[in-house]
Amino acid sequence: MEPGDILDGRYQIEALIGKGAHGKVYRAVDQQLSSPVAIKILYGDVAAEDTFRIRMEREARAMGQLAGSAAVQVLAFNRTEKGALYLVMEYLEGQDLKEYLEQVEKSGRPLPVHEIYEILEPIAQTLQTAHGQGIFHRDVKDANVFVLNSRVRGRSRLVDFGLAKDVSLDAL
Repeated sequence: MEPGDILDGRYQIEALIGKGAHGKVYRAVDQQLSSPVAIKILYGDVAAEDTFRIRMEREARAMGQLAGSAAVQVLAFNRTEKGALYLVMEYLEGQDLKEYLEQVEKSGRPLPVHEIYEILEPIAQTLQTAHGQGIFHRDVKDANVFVLNSRVRGRSRLVDFGLAKDVSLDAL
């Protein structure tokens, strides 16, 4: 994908914002809603492997079941014309908790208790809700807690449910 490309006749790619061993994340604009989104696309060879397809489906389902919580919001899950799996999510502006804490440390200022609470309480509530639904994140770490620049819709989000386990599905 390149800036300017249109995915699914709806999402215009703006920029690559991250990449890992299994895929890339892009900032895009949902042209129907005129709103920014993040799109995680698995590499084609990875998307063909059942393990990664199942993992991404599990991530989409887990985040979808946690709508209204501090879990990043899933907007769509689909395949590209070339068969690559992709997940459309709310676009977050800010940084992960690891980067945020490094920034605070460099500033030399202490992190006030109310700010710690403001960041971590919604994450704890989301985990409690998830566990109550039989969903276990299994990879909670500073890189998967995102601290938002704006406090309009909360201060933090829990991201990357790719390793989540839904015990209710295992029982089937």
